Amino acid sequence: MASVTFPTALGGDGRTYSDDADPDTGLDGLGYTTRFIPCLRQAVAMAGYTAQYAAKIDAAAADADRAESASTTAQGHALTAAGYAEQIQANFESVIQPCLELDFYKNQYWSLSGKGLQQQTFSTLMPNFSRLSETERDGPFCRREVVPADVPHFSYDPETGARRGLLIEPPSTNLLTYSDDFTATPWQKIGLTVDAEGDGHKLVETAISSQSRLRRDISVTSISRGVSYSVDVLPDDNRRAIAILVRAITGEETLPGALVQFDLVDDIASVSAFDNGEARATITRRRDGYVRCTVSVILRNYTGVVGTNIYFGPTGGNGNATYIGNGVSGVKMRRASFEPFADPTSTIPTVASQVSRTEDLFTVGVDGLANSESGTLFLSFQPLAILTGRSGFDQTIIALNNGTQNEQVDLRFVTELIAFRVRSGGVNQVSLGKSDVDLSIPVRVAVGWSHNTAYLCINGEIEWYDTSLQGARPVALTQLELAKRAGPPVSQMLFRRVSLYPIMLPVSDAAALTL
Repeated sequence: MASVTFPTALGGDGRTYSDDADPDTGLDGLGYTTRFIPCLRQAVAMAGYTAQYAAKIDAAAADADRAESASTTAQGHALTAAGYAEQIQANFESVIQPCLELDFYKNQYWSLSGKGLQQQTFSTLMPNFSRLSETERDGPFCRREVVPADVPHFSYDPETGARRGLLIEPPSTNLLTYSDDFTATPWQKIGLTVDAEGDGHKLVETAISSQSRLRRDISVTSISRGVSYSVDVLPDDNRRAIAILVRAITGEETLPGALVQFDLVDDIASVSAFDNGEARATITRRRDGYVRCTVSVILRNYTGVVGTNIYFGPTGGNGNATYIGNGVSGVKMRRASFEPFADPTSTIPTVASQVSRTEDLFTVGVDGLANSESGTLFLSFQPLAILTGRSGFDQTIIALNNGTQNEQVDLRFVTELIAFRVRSGGVNQVSLGKSDVDLSIPVRVAVGWSHNTAYLCINGEIEWYDTSLQGARPVALTQLELAKRAGPPVSQMLFRRVSLYPIMLPVSDAAALTL
């Protein structure tokens, strides 16, 4: 028997209708009223429900299409926003990155261009390095080399040969004539003979028991703030001993000076300063068969004649303990110099007259990079030749300016201070300083400036931080200079790294740079 069910899920009443042969209920009889009509009604109801449901499905599909389109549009906007975010981040990073990076230690150089921070070579930066005269100095592994005029000096580790940084030297004069010719008349020879030998001269004592020395008397002028003088000699590497006496000999009641005994067997220099003199000594063993012996001394407030004695042979006067000679062995010498600053790193040959070397000047253009209104400058450097008692001198370590000191941001040595200035119109708008900085090791300094704030950070410490500084800022900053001097030539500088930022970094970030 046939039957049909109309489920409620499709709009029916849930009942089951069946056919049979009963004349009252079967479709062949009166069953159309009890069966067919209800079935037809249920079919119509379900058809209507299905049509309504289909319309809902169509509407849902349309909504889905619109949602998909909106999703695609949203994804497009998201990608666009991400692009802007990346651009903003890149622009921001271009600000917090240095616009100029000079790493003389690693020999890497960077500058900011329209494409971001671009690596450069030393020559493409086109620094204006100026020195009118050639100079002789110790190159890698302490091998002697001649550096031509207008060629930068780089300092090297004497043992490993690794580059240490850019060396900037002050002007200097070798006050000793005939620096390489010890047979010349100005050299007084006491208890010795001198003969040319190879690239130097052999100094031989005339007797086993006699005291042997070379002597020169030099007129010098010292000023009240004190000037350092250095005696530099190059004996051959014979593992013996020499002694150097530098002492004022006329003109004053007290005659300052120093005696240094160089034990070249154990590489020991014993320093004895006297009469208000101050001195130190260094020994540098070179790879060309010579040893460099240097004495740096301050003759305070002295004007007159200075005697320079180079001793070798048996112990004699002034306590100049040297080696016990045998009358024939002697010492070979190549050069001697007497220069008016401490610890010279290069030597100057002379003949019949004194010879001067011009100062090293290093400048690089920063027009379009430096921001005169706001910025940060980081510097890693080491002064190589400053004795204590250096009151009164004024030396620029690094400066940003427009070619004059009237519009300038600089870091300087002033008397006993490391000082930071911002100048506009020839007037100091910012002036901060720190004394008692250990200069025997590399110094790391960061300075920052803006319209009302400035700070000075040294070796990880925030030394000054002032947010109440008003006043003008430099009109323009177009060049960066290293070690330009305004006072006596008291020092040479070793520069390891220079970084310039176009904004003032947070002071904590700047201090972190100096760690």
